[in-house]
Amino acid sequence: MKKINSDKSTEWQIDDLDLKALSGRLSRRSFIARLIQLGVSLSAAGAMATRTASAWSGRDALRDEYDYIIVGAGSAGCVMADRISATGASVLLIEAGTDQVDQPTIVDSYRWVENFGSDLDWNRSILPQMPLNDRQLYAAAGKVLGGSGSINGMLWFRGDMRDALRWQQLVGPGWKPSKLYKAFLRVENFLPGGSPYRGSTGVISVGRYASDNPITAASIAGAKKLGLPPVDHNASAFIDGAGVADVNILPNGRRSGPAQTYLVRALKRDNFTVLSDVLVTGLNLNGSSCRGVNAVVDGQARHFAASREVVLSGGAFGSPRLLMLSGIGPEDVLRAAGVTVRHRLSYVGRNLHDHMILPGIRFYAGPELSPSETYGRVASHSFFRTNSIDAAPNIQVMCMQGFFPPNPLTAGEGFNIMPWLAKVESRGSLALTSADPRVSLAIDPGYLREDVDRETLLAGLDYAISLGLTEAMAPFSIGLRSPASPFMTREEKLAFITANASPGVHYVGTCSAGRDPNYSVVNQDFRVWGIDGLRVVDASVIPEVPGVNPQGLILALAELAAETMGYAPTDHPQQSVGIDESTVT
Repeated sequence: MKKINSDKSTEWQIDDLDLKALSGRLSRRSFIARLIQLGVSLSAAGAMATRTASAWSGRDALRDEYDYIIVGAGSAGCVMADRISATGASVLLIEAGTDQVDQPTIVDSYRWVENFGSDLDWNRSILPQMPLNDRQLYAAAGKVLGGSGSINGMLWFRGDMRDALRWQQLVGPGWKPSKLYKAFLRVENFLPGGSPYRGSTGVISVGRYASDNPITAASIAGAKKLGLPPVDHNASAFIDGAGVADVNILPNGRRSGPAQTYLVRALKRDNFTVLSDVLVTGLNLNGSSCRGVNAVVDGQARHFAASREVVLSGGAFGSPRLLMLSGIGPEDVLRAAGVTVRHRLSYVGRNLHDHMILPGIRFYAGPELSPSETYGRVASHSFFRTNSIDAAPNIQVMCMQGFFPPNPLTAGEGFNIMPWLAKVESRGSLALTSADPRVSLAIDPGYLREDVDRETLLAGLDYAISLGLTEAMAPFSIGLRSPASPFMTREEKLAFITANASPGVHYVGTCSAGRDPNYSVVNQDFRVWGIDGLRVVDASVIPEVPGVNPQGLILALAELAAETMGYAPTDHPQQSVGIDESTVT
């Protein structure tokens, strides 16, 4: 395992100090002293300390009105805060979670799994799922600045063009692949360079470290024997094949997430204010217009007006919840929860779906398996299909360099190969259970509700076992550890899936974008149907989950939303996105 390198650049150290000061864990005096130690002039250090204090702790000086109010400082919310505040508009960003973004489990990329189930995770209960033997499952989501982008495993993808074309078909020409991929280039800074189709000047730093572990090349060679060609997933229009894993991790092992990048940039502006640990209880509606939000700040009710717009970035659970608490949603759900109906919008909370993973496939270590893991801990990804060639591959298989955590076995004793249900047919929903914003949602992702999803996972299980037993993987494995035998009956395989399949924690769809207000919540411009001055920008607007880990695409969608609002940066270099949309119809 590589450890974090303490020899950081001055820029990274200044950003670290910024985050500590902004969260109240560094006094003004200490902040200025440590800035001077890094070579910052006394006048500049003083100005930075003053700006930090006004951006963060000025609760007593909060204004009653801002140009824009953003609810939710998750991945998309951080992007929106940066892009809008860069124009000089006053922006208030409100986050229900904590500001503790300097926690070691966030900063140290190797420790990301420790965030799940901790105080940094909303860890919402999911309703019993009959196809999974009613096991108790939880929906992880970041309860901290940066949202899930501060606690996730940092896997990085641009995605398959067929997913982007599908989104355009469902939503409109504003979501065409070329626009989405150009937005992605504004996000990505691919550190190794060398690819004309990778972002090189974006905000999020992306590394490729897995090539240093020999199991990576072996897993790609094994996939080739199984019929999958080598591919650079983030520089190709179509992702079918096997390739090296990319991660948004800096060369010193630190997370390069939305809070560490986009949010830090916004915090350096006097026109930007952020509040954490603040519950937004509802939207301030005047007829068919949204005029602001109602919130609880330090135990006191506050009303904040938005002179231009309110942007919801609360994620797949937070955004639909706030809409429904405000009387926007399906009439039957609102009335059952005791909420007065203000605007009927039947698709709010519908279309909830998520990837699924199958983490129980483990192999015994062979003589050449290294106990040392590179940043990200994933060696390679394979994408293949049992679905139509017109769609993105419906199966992703992730080869780990060791065991997928949590696991009682130590590094070097073996490794996991994990199938993902990448394209999901099953759908669920979420609903209010009370008009009280503190009461839990009823969350039903509908896992494996459709038989086709179970069949897809069966194919993924077979592939994962076959990959681990290929000749190329023989130096790294002496055999299958779990399940006990590669020669299972269909019934035994189904039982294994029922006992082991778990949430992919990539929830989307609950405020779907679309062309018809009867089957969506927002239009292609992210505007809520029938409500002026209100947009939703986060994973909830994705109408169909992409066939990859969606972090990079969520950030790209937020960049696209900023562009739609007229707030895309004008100084970003033009670059080819490396796709030809005419090749897919």
